[in-house]
Amino acid sequence: MKQRLIIGVSSCLLGNPVRYDGNHKRNPYLADTLSAYFDFEVFCPETAIGLGVPRPAMQLYVDAHSTKLAQVADSNIDYTQQMQQMATEQCRQLGHLSGYILKSRSPSCGKQGVTLFDYTGQVAGSGAGLFATILLKTFPALPVEEETCLENAALREDFIERVYAYAASKPSV
Repeated sequence: MKQRLIIGVSSCLLGNPVRYDGNHKRNPYLADTLSAYFDFEVFCPETAIGLGVPRPAMQLYVDAHSTKLAQVADSNIDYTQQMQQMATEQCRQLGHLSGYILKSRSPSCGKQGVTLFDYTGQVAGSGAGLFATILLKTFPALPVEEETCLENAALREDFIERVYAYAASKPSV
């Protein structure tokens, strides 16, 4: 029997109640359809750095020098260093993956379009979440998409094709 390919998935997308508000964002397509073809390795960056569920909401703050992950209610409660260190360590263990599906708009997992705020709380643009940024830098060729992209049939098919092509291009272990 041929071993199934493994795709990393943001934990909340498979129905795990790990979000800041104690809820999940279960994606039926991932949980009910793709799970028949791929094995999933689930991961939540926030719980990986020791944050509980529920927890205070976080967002990304930017200035001319850096991006910071901090609480919405108190931007002095900063998780940037913890998140960056954990993401770097986690990515060292992900070479076996053939793709990754991230939670859109998440300050940790969003691949793009994550709202960035200045230190006065005003919208300052958009970017990527901290975990996603490190994942993409570590594995620039890895097929990575957000769950919202998989709602489009053409993008979904493209992602799946890229997953198989990426797996075929990796040296056998």
